[in-house]
Amino acid sequence: MDAPLDLIIIGAGPAGIAVGRAARRAGLRFLILEKGAICNTIFHFPERMTFFSTADLLEFPDAPMVISGDKPNRHEVMSYFTKIALKEEMPVSTFEAVSSIRRVDDHFEVQTSKRCLAAGAVVLATGSYDCPNLLHVPGEDLPNVSHYYHSSQPYIGKRVMIIGGRNSAVETALDLYRQGAQVTVVHRGAFDYGASLDESGIKYWLLPDFLNRLKEEKIAHFWNSSVLRIEPERVLLRTSKGERWVDNDFVLALIGYHPDYALLERAGVEFGGAAQAPASDPATLETNVPGLYVAGVVTGGKDHRKVFIENSRRHGELIIAHVRQRLLAAHAQM
Repeated sequence: MDAPLDLIIIGAGPAGIAVGRAARRAGLRFLILEKGAICNTIFHFPERMTFFSTADLLEFPDAPMVISGDKPNRHEVMSYFTKIALKEEMPVSTFEAVSSIRRVDDHFEVQTSKRCLAAGAVVLATGSYDCPNLLHVPGEDLPNVSHYYHSSQPYIGKRVMIIGGRNSAVETALDLYRQGAQVTVVHRGAFDYGASLDESGIKYWLLPDFLNRLKEEKIAHFWNSSVLRIEPERVLLRTSKGERWVDNDFVLALIGYHPDYALLERAGVEFGGAAQAPASDPATLETNVPGLYVAGVVTGGKDHRKVFIENSRRHGELIIAHVRQRLLAAHAQM
């Protein structure tokens, strides 16, 4: 086992990089572990995705984000946080997955796919994009079904059914329609044509475009409907008018994602409240396990959709202030 570090950060997305930036400035000995690439979640977002937030809400106050339009796109946000990690010379080990976190006496042992590490404190900042919500229907595991959308290229000229009614589904439907796919949107709720922008929850530049395509019947849709079965060339729906088979080539089930709390549960973290969120002190983000912290969307439990880059930017500062305080107290007792 390597010599103990002050801190291990699990996850090299915006939240993990924010913690790493604060740790670097506090002079801590730390390491960021990432099971994929730096900004792995953003890397897997749709290639033409535009963020809802403006650059000033995503950037660090002393490090401006340069963008080409009114809103930053996927590439600009990914490049920004990657450059922050490189410029700050953060120690990041990519493609090194963590399998367990175990408290041993006054430190943690973190087992990865490559080694066992020791640290006085651990921060979990793993996001939620790795765990898609499932339909739980026959055929969901077929090769023509995906819970992610990255590029329109495989779907050009094909019949594509999109499950969902939020931003991801709407943005994907418009992108695929413009690239020549035959698009059908299925949503278990009703889509209110007269809803205001705020009530719809859809990005304001997408909603009018989407509504117009629906009215022109360029994009087919089934509201108040759900999927019962998926087959290679058709899908069985339960609609308000009864069951119906729809001919189809690909299914994109874009119904959201959820954090993976298995690591925290095995480490002894408790969960509670209506959102079943990890128990943590809002002032420090330390869990009920001393020295183990959460950052970013994993703090939200079932309400993780309410946690964004812009409202979690200070998580790093809160966590590192407390870690540093613990270190100073420990040194004072020596």
